Formats: sequence, structure tokens, C-alpha cells
Amino acid sequence: MPRFHGRPKAIPMAVQAATLRKHRETLALSVERSSLLRWRGRVTPADFTESYIVEVEYRSDTRFVPRPRVFVRDPLLRLRNGCGCPHRHGDQEPCLYFHLGTEWTPRMLLADTIVPWTSRWLYFYEIWLATGEWMGGGIAHDAAKADAKSRSRRN
Repeated sequence: MPRFHGRPKAIPMAVQAATLRKHRETLALSVERSSLLRWRGRVTPADFTESYIVEVEYRSDTRFVPRPRVFVRDPLLRLRNGCGCPHRHGDQEPCLYFHLGTEWTPRMLLADTIVPWTSRWLYFYEIWLATGEWMGGGIAHDAAKADAKSRSRRN
């Protein structure tokens, strides 16, 4: 078995883009400078749920380990009893995986990981909207801190 020295190479942006276009419902897609990919597409978690337009932004020109960011664009995530749902980074940015771990790496296809994970997150979001209980698992976030931050930006 061959041995690799250094980090294995990330999947090129052109391959990420082509795979997204081929396997996911794409509304818009751009790759800039071979280091920034923006994909906008439709995700429907289940037959009985809303259909969502989401945007994935993925930069590889960062000094940190590149990680895609996902934003829900339409319909926007709603509050329940005045509070936002758990497991999100901002008002419209779901938390899909533990960023300090190895659940997602640049050697993975966005179309096979981030987009399906977004769909799954939205499925649990819909359950949370109906019941008030987050059933999607994950590491606990301080949602109150995110809500306070979002309210202070609006004032």
C-alpha cells in the first residue's frame, strides 16, 4: 500500500462544482479564482416538509482548514416561542457537523456530504418547529448566546 507524505489533496473546486450540478437540484453555481465555490440549490428533506433554497459557500484559500458554510435562504428559519432552534451558527446558518473534528474534510464531495447533511438538519428543524424538541443529536450549542447576538445586530 502506498504511503502518503503530508496532507492528502483536497478535491478540486471544478470537480466539486461538476458533482453538485450533476447530482443536486442546482439553481445557481459559480467558482471564482478556483478557490471559492458558491452553490445555491433546492433541498426538500421529506415529502411532508417545506422545500428550502440553501446556499453553500466553500473557500479553499484560507489559512485555516477549509470548511463549507451553509445558509438557509428561503424560507428563512423561524423562531419558536421567541427562540431560535439549537445547532446553528447564526440566524440562518445550520451547524451540520463538529468543526474541530474530522466529520468533514476537504477530501469529501459537498454533493455527498454537506447537501444531504443540510437536508437532514432541515428535517430535524421541521420536527423542532412542531414539537419544540431537537431530535437531531449533536453537541450542545449555546443557542441563547446566538439569539442574543442576532437581536443585538437588529437593534
